Amino acid sequence: MNGELKQKFPSWTNDWYTEYDLVLSDDIDSLLSCELLRQLKGYEINYFYDFERIYKVKNTPINENIIGVDTDFVRGKNWGNHITISNANANLNCICDITNDNYSKKYCGSTALEIISYYNYDISHLTEEGKMILLAIDCGFKGFYNEYFHNIQKYYLCDVMQLEELYQVIQRHTIEEFYEVIRKYKLYGKIYIKQGRLTTDIELKALSEMLDLPLLLPNCEFELFRKFQRKNKSISLLSEQDMQNVVSLAFTRKNFVSYTISL
Repeated sequence: MNGELKQKFPSWTNDWYTEYDLVLSDDIDSLLSCELLRQLKGYEINYFYDFERIYKVKNTPINENIIGVDTDFVRGKNWGNHITISNANANLNCICDITNDNYSKKYCGSTALEIISYYNYDISHLTEEGKMILLAIDCGFKGFYNEYFHNIQKYYLCDVMQLEELYQVIQRHTIEEFYEVIRKYKLYGKIYIKQGRLTTDIELKALSEMLDLPLLLPNCEFELFRKFQRKNKSISLLSEQDMQNVVSLAFTRKNFVSYTISL
């Protein structure tokens, strides 16, 4: 990653001593990011957040040291990739001062690629398809094929994250080939709780082989920890009470947000 921008990330990203628990959210970007953090720093998933509820691993102590992973919490420590209202996240859009005012200049890639870049995680041994998977998560390839976003996408991928090898992969493929990767591995699939355990339709076994990482859901029982209410609306319509009670928030369009509030 670009050294000047890397220095702007929160200091906890370089804390190699504190034992943090991870909060997994409901998609492959979060799961891959959690596994990367486990490989790099030994952190384990102890919570699951589906944007309406938080679950914790049953019969485990509450650790005050937690990191949300692709959760968009407005408080605390988070790795993320969306535009949000917190400026304290490990998130390129926060680091680069991207808001809804300059929405069109946002980073449009995955949290996992940020972690790979930040910690200089080696992906050189992956096959062409393995690298395509990394780009397909959260549709990190799309900007390349849009005349307006092409240079912005190249800026983040090459100049900021210094992942030129992935930019070269995009150049060799059509947009439809990336969508075929998404369909093949069911990258749009969700992670959810069923009878107290995490489950998904995402092709985790095949992805594990392609990415040379054990992408496994925690094999343990979860219990409900807290409930929330999820809302979607124009940012201009958020009430003062909502803003006081907001738990997580992400801009899904320039002036439109998806957010969760405490009950």
